[in-house]
Amino acid sequence: THVHDNYYGKDLHLPPFLGEIDWAACMEQLKNVSYKGNLNFEFVYGAIPESLMEGYLKSFYDSAVILKNML
Repeated sequence: THVHDNYYGKDLHLPPFLGEIDWAACMEQLKNVSYKGNLNFEFVYGAIPESLMEGYLKSFYDSAVILKNML
């Protein structure tokens, strides 16, 4: 399952929780169907300065842990 957040209806590929998607509702629906698959995160390369990359990737990791715990 492809996972990313959006803002103002734009396909921005933001980390979860940085846009408008109701992640609690999404995870609840996946939980209701006993989803056991992977969550696939898509990164936007080239937009983040190298000096911020470690924190940017950590935010993706942290959001994945939160989403997994919601399932």
